Amino acid sequence: MSDVIQSPTLPLETIRQIFCNVVAGRRKNLILDHIDPLLHIPGFRIRSHDPYGPLPEILVEDTGERELVFNALKREAAKLCAIVWIRDDIATLFPGCRFLLPTQIDEGSLVGIRFAGMTVFAEHKNCWEAYHKLLEKAVEKIL
Repeated sequence: MSDVIQSPTLPLETIRQIFCNVVAGRRKNLILDHIDPLLHIPGFRIRSHDPYGPLPEILVEDTGERELVFNALKREAAKLCAIVWIRDDIATLFPGCRFLLPTQIDEGSLVGIRFAGMTVFAEHKNCWEAYHKLLEKAVEKIL
């Protein structure tokens, strides 16, 4: 198999506009870093961050059916906004905490924070739910 990058059928500017419109509509401090075509399959990867560091990547397969791709992109961007909301809550409860890099593991996603010399981890099959669990676990362990 070659390492040729497959071009998405959607222009990258259209992807950027849809992503930014979702974020702007939710008024979250979420910054788009890169939109990269995927290797080996048509689609794209979106990398972004908030004031606390990198956010989970969005991977969207470009099936060629614009409506499905647009809906998937909007849904994933909205999930990132929800993650930013949860991270804002965690940072308010634990001022000066450091968020660990969200990581994909075999079971799903692993997220964590470091605060006052303690590290708290949470995992779930998706990153959005992992952050919910992180908030609960951090409150139980630290407060």
